[in-house]
Amino acid sequence: MKKLIICFLFFITIEKSFAAEGDEWNFRFSPIAYLVGIINGDLDYKVSENIVIGPSLVLINLKLDEKTYNVNSFGVQGSYYFESAFKDGFYLGGNFSTISAEVSTLKYGPKITGSQDGTLVGLKCGYHWFWNSFNLNLGLTATSTAAMSNIKLIDNTGKTIDEVSPTKISSRGVDFAIGFTF
Repeated sequence: MKKLIICFLFFITIEKSFAAEGDEWNFRFSPIAYLVGIINGDLDYKVSENIVIGPSLVLINLKLDEKTYNVNSFGVQGSYYFESAFKDGFYLGGNFSTISAEVSTLKYGPKITGSQDGTLVGLKCGYHWFWNSFNLNLGLTATSTAAMSNIKLIDNTGKTIDEVSPTKISSRGVDFAIGFTF
């Protein structure tokens, strides 16, 4: 953790020596999610004066209340900046991603695992601040499942115990990330 803080302070200190004027890339990640064990990052590529697109990645590996959660999501995201990309201003964006989730527990005796795959579609809007290469965005998100497989419950021998039809899931959240343009 100390190394992460030192690296962060180092980048903030030297970022004034970089000019963001000609930058075409922006790497963003959520430091709050990282503190609880979630890796969440986006890589933006400036395709025009107001539009960025790029890959998005979410990796979750948490153990809470005798349950282990493993979630992997990879997709594409993009944003439209009303003023100009990589300049202070409002943005509106969206994403499309695949997701693979697995939850396992020993709470009820033998190990039971539930897994599901699917796709997610989301929207986001907010405000983005840029200070040379360092930047921060704050906004709101809304995500919904587009298609999900059945949930398979498997015991510790690998035998399927039950298969449950998925339900449509929608969520809302905060879009908060820090980043560095290059």
